[in-house]
Amino acid sequence: MPKELFRSSKVSFIVFAINALDQNDRLESITSSSRYFLASQEEIIGMHYLIALSKLIKHGTKDHLGFIK
Repeated sequence: MPKELFRSSKVSFIVFAINALDQNDRLESITSSSRYFLASQEEIIGMHYLIALSKLIKHGTKDHLGFIK
């Protein structure tokens, strides 16, 4: 895929959401570079929510918020 595609904040949100559910972090390199293309405060806040959600899902909490296999 062309790297220019990931300069769109809409595409970045989709990639971040998919990466949040991917236990193997296969999209981590793409998500880390696409953070620089967020334009508004709303986009930055939304991305922070996705990052926090990703960490909760992948690592869980003492209350077992993560996926149980």
